[in-house]
Amino acid sequence: MRFSLFFFFCFIFIFISCNNKKTSVDYVDSNLNIKIDTINIAIDSTFMQYYRQTSYDKTNKKLYVYNSSLHRLDYLDFDTQTNTNGYIQLKKEGPNGVERPNDILVTNDNNISLITYNDIIKINSNGEIISKNGINSNSNKDIYNRHYLFPSQDSGFDYNSDDDLFYVLNTNMQVSSREEPKKFYKSSKLISRYSFTDDELTVLDIPYPKEFQEKDFGFNNLAFVCLNNNKIYYSFSPLLDVFSYDISKEKIKRHETSFEGLPYYKYDYKDRSEGNHGLNMDTFTFNSNFGSIMCNKDYVIRVYLSSTPEHKVNPSDKSQSPKESAIQIFDKDLNLLKNFKVNSNLGFAGNFSDDEYFYFQIDPLNENEIRFLKVQID
Repeated sequence: MRFSLFFFFCFIFIFISCNNKKTSVDYVDSNLNIKIDTINIAIDSTFMQYYRQTSYDKTNKKLYVYNSSLHRLDYLDFDTQTNTNGYIQLKKEGPNGVERPNDILVTNDNNISLITYNDIIKINSNGEIISKNGINSNSNKDIYNRHYLFPSQDSGFDYNSDDDLFYVLNTNMQVSSREEPKKFYKSSKLISRYSFTDDELTVLDIPYPKEFQEKDFGFNNLAFVCLNNNKIYYSFSPLLDVFSYDISKEKIKRHETSFEGLPYYKYDYKDRSEGNHGLNMDTFTFNSNFGSIMCNKDYVIRVYLSSTPEHKVNPSDKSQSPKESAIQIFDKDLNLLKNFKVNSNLGFAGNFSDDEYFYFQIDPLNENEIRFLKVQID
């Protein structure tokens, strides 16, 4: 099952591209004023132009990213007054050796956490291991025989300072999603919380929605989460509705939304009895996809990729994604405020927010830069 998850993780990024011709667009609707700008950050040849694992340090305005080619943490400085980039070299072997991380989490320059297949590791700004706890296969706790901590798509590895706990996406290790999808999703729980201090894992009672037992979503089965003010906002790639979980009250709410204004919305799935045991890529390509969900102090937004329009099924320009992009804008109670189409093709990784803005990683125009859309909503 790990290999099928990893394969999809790699597959989905072929849909990242950019076709942006405007550098600034304003949209006014009711009380919403949306402004979109483009940020270009100069980089040298050792940096990558697209990153899959990212974490934004709001305090120092730095985006930390994992450079898989050089096994290091690069950082990009979003402070216009300093604007200096750098990196932290990770070791592969020895007392400070770490595996390739599945995700990273940075709360300040000297408080950096990595989650790998087998460990949660805290390092300092020199790449030295401060502390490390074994999880999954490196733990002897029985709970890991049933639940495997596995953040994916640059989503699902968060920290809540109010309770000093990590919140991590997990997967079901008792049942195969390929061979017994209905049983897999019926018994799966979405998120676990983990105490690094006590090395204790608690699985939250957040089940997959009923649709996962009724439809064959194939490769369009991803979950995305955002932790904000003791609430977990979460979403699933095939589903129009969004969800919230109140950590203190331990209650789930499902919030209806609308596809009005979203380009080429499509929800068309065959019954599981006719499926291909979760291997059908057409479920992603020819249906709509709801991607990463993010929060700032006032809003929650979600990335949307359209279904593939008929006239783009076999595009002549293979460098361009056949899907069109939009963002959905919600208030903090998940009331939909606006579906807003954007001119750049967005992806499901490399997106982040601070208290004021939302950022989306997009394809560069030149070899010595990395580019982002910066979205402000008033």
